Amino acid sequence: MYICSAYVLSWFVEGIWRISQWDFDDLFNSFWEGYWYLKSLAIYSLLQIILHKCNKVFYEFLICIIAYILFLVGWKTCPNLNIILSLEYEVCFFPFFMLGYYSKKYQVTEYLLKYNLIFTVAILFYLITFCVNNWSLHFLSNLVERFLMPLSFIIIALCVFMKRDKSSSKIERWLERIGGKTLDIYLYHMILMSTLGIYKLESYWTWAMQTANQFVFLLSIIPLAIVLVYMSLGIGYIVRQSDLLRTLIYGEFVKK
Repeated sequence: MYICSAYVLSWFVEGIWRISQWDFDDLFNSFWEGYWYLKSLAIYSLLQIILHKCNKVFYEFLICIIAYILFLVGWKTCPNLNIILSLEYEVCFFPFFMLGYYSKKYQVTEYLLKYNLIFTVAILFYLITFCVNNWSLHFLSNLVERFLMPLSFIIIALCVFMKRDKSSSKIERWLERIGGKTLDIYLYHMILMSTLGIYKLESYWTWAMQTANQFVFLLSIIPLAIVLVYMSLGIGYIVRQSDLLRTLIYGEFVKK
């Protein structure tokens, strides 16, 4: 179903752009990479079905290792396959998928609340690595910035929200409303970003990158992100009113 959404919208957006440019060369062989996350979700979901069939942790790890190697080989050796399935992103984000899978299966998140030291270490690690701008090795830089820093921030966020699990404030109700429609945000925010020309705000993005202050950059784009979220939810509501569009875009024919 994620694959259907990715390619239906990819071709739709690509088609609209090419019609506006009167450029129809190689239309059906072009894949818009903006929807890489839907392709990743599709592959991870299929892999999860296989993992559920395993009765031993050893075989689960073996399957994960084999899958990761295949993603890596496909990315490095098959450019066309990489474009079609976005294998580069599979390599980057597969570890987080597996962390989520095992955290849910083996109730790992309960340990975060049980051992407060983990929360403290995550905060300190994030602050320390956040202040370090230069790493001596490229591998070390990628490891810290693409895995360890995001992991520490995930732990921080989990602990904060798990402590508020029984709360029912406006913040929780707001987040719950958004969380229930996450797929709509996945589907439509890329179209909005391209249509509204957000990528063309070059002076703003240049300034943001030059400041090297990710925290200030994050705060500055939060209002924009909120607007895009609610616009995506609005588009999703309208699209769902059409039986044909709902079937095509959300892949409901797969269920049938």
